Amino acid sequence: MAAGSCSCASDMYRCDEERGCVCKDGLDCEGGTQFIDFASLSQAQDEGAASHARTVSIIATVLLLALIVTVLAVLYYR
Repeated sequence: MAAGSCSCASDMYRCDEERGCVCKDGLDCEGGTQFIDFASLSQAQDEGAASHARTVSIIATVLLLALIVTVLAVLYYR
């Protein structure tokens, strides 16, 4: 587990490299372990941004082609 790859429910826990969130010594903790894979979250955001950019480029291409067809039609029927 990479450093910073777990997020603990409160300050009663510490992030262990192998086991995730574990109760600090001497405290009575009742559950609360939560694993967050920050690398996969970052990758999902990058995929979302790439999908958005792809959508924008497709729309721009369609609009450009529509403009070209319109200009050619106007020139032809003039």
